[in-house]
Amino acid sequence: RNYIFVALVACFCTAMIYITFVPGDFSCIWRVNCVNDDVRTSVTTDLMPIQNPFNTTVMPDYFQAGIFGLMIGNAIAISAYEYFVVNGIRRYYAAKKRQANSVHKVAFGVEKH
Repeated sequence: RNYIFVALVACFCTAMIYITFVPGDFSCIWRVNCVNDDVRTSVTTDLMPIQNPFNTTVMPDYFQAGIFGLMIGNAIAISAYEYFVVNGIRRYYAAKKRQANSVHKVAFGVEKH
């Protein structure tokens, strides 16, 4: 199966949740939950300060809770779509085609190409 891909997605989701809830060096790489004192270089070598009126991107608790709710809701929606739509419809048509092929073989004694 896709164990490596699942592990990568789990690591990515863990990193996103950590960045959302814990202000610090790791989150300052992407300028999320960061204050000017903790700014890190990301793409360039220049240490540009955060350019907004508050000089910070630290999220309030109620906003973090809302973002977390969106993350969980998105994960549930994607999982449900994958399970019911992608795998459900594909299985239905594959089983239907497999049954049609087996009926054709039995009736005519040849394989369908």
